[in-house]
Amino acid sequence: MEKSRGRLQKATTQNCRDKAVLIQEIPIICTRVFAARPHSSVDQETNLCLGGQDIFASVKENSPTGEFIANLSIIGDPGANSIRLCLTGDNADWFFLEDKTIRLNSSFSRALDRELTAVNTVAFTVQANDADEDIIMYVIDQTWPDSRYFRIDLPNSGKEMNTREKNSATATITVNVLDGDDQYPQFQPCIPLSHNQTNPVCMNPLYIVNITEKDQDKILYFSPGPIYAEDGDRGLKTELVYNILSGADNGRFRIDNETGEIVLTRPVEDRLLNPNYRLRIMASQKDDPKKYSVATALVRVLAENRFPPQFNRTTYTGFITEDSGPAALVTTYGNAVLMVQATDPDFTDGVNPNIQYTLRPKSNNTRLYHITQEGLLIAKTNELRAFEKHFLEVLAVDSESGETAKASIDIEVLQRGRKGNIT
Repeated sequence: MEKSRGRLQKATTQNCRDKAVLIQEIPIICTRVFAARPHSSVDQETNLCLGGQDIFASVKENSPTGEFIANLSIIGDPGANSIRLCLTGDNADWFFLEDKTIRLNSSFSRALDRELTAVNTVAFTVQANDADEDIIMYVIDQTWPDSRYFRIDLPNSGKEMNTREKNSATATITVNVLDGDDQYPQFQPCIPLSHNQTNPVCMNPLYIVNITEKDQDKILYFSPGPIYAEDGDRGLKTELVYNILSGADNGRFRIDNETGEIVLTRPVEDRLLNPNYRLRIMASQKDDPKKYSVATALVRVLAENRFPPQFNRTTYTGFITEDSGPAALVTTYGNAVLMVQATDPDFTDGVNPNIQYTLRPKSNNTRLYHITQEGLLIAKTNELRAFEKHFLEVLAVDSESGETAKASIDIEVLQRGRKGNIT
């Protein structure tokens, strides 16, 4: 008996997350078996392994065993006992042959999932033959667009072979594994619970917005962004539907089922009774409502803001004495502590607890001072020099409304034992 080989096919696995496919290539060896005849040679016989070609097929992840992949187009018929087909390569066990048909070989404990192929996975081993038995070097053609997903561990990662077999040829079968519907919607932006950038585990964000008692018939703009979710199966991008599970307060809040946009339909009667509204928002797949995710939206009701904060003067004057100590309070006339405070007419007593104070970098002298949230100014006295004059600017910000007020502070550095003049 003699053997004639042909149609050697290679194998590859590719994990390209931005292309949403996993590619596996499987080598197929076709071996023809025939009896030797007088005055006949292998080259004179018809090679029944010919006629094949590269095949590109697609299969969904989590497909059942026996799923059809592709048909081979070789001349011979394995059922006639003239040729024999077999699958080889690292990924051959994912498939099996049924005559000239390739089928998926999966199981309950081993499902085909494109997200499971990790970076640095060995995709395939390439082998080349050289009749002169020279050393073979392997490189990836960088002009191909997908070459950036692979690397070859230099100097060579294939195996040198010495073969004298005749009638051999090469073809490639490429199997694209499409994304299956096995992930749930994810609200955006993703708040990762781990540092795994390839497959991050996300926590749904808390959406927050402020309204006032007078607001009504207005679209709510939340932070850290609009209420929006994406299908966890990036390759499918299934359409989602939004609903308010709880907190709508008899239609006070209405959601657009397609966009997730929320509208306040009527004003809040008493913010003291209802200072906050907590809405539970569900995003579910339109074609499979059992796949859903839930996030929380917090609506805070604030008092109507009619007036911005304001300082009772445009410029404050203060004094500080040079000292070897690390810090001291800036004082004003009569050695009284300097208080830089803004009032808010929206409050009965003028005190807005949401006002925050900061020093703006008006000059390099700003680094020598620190202002507390009570309006006290602290100086780094061991870095001051007598007779210097420092000019600062203080900013008061209403953290709820975002409104601001500013004032100037002029500070004179005194010698030890000298007090500020009373004017």
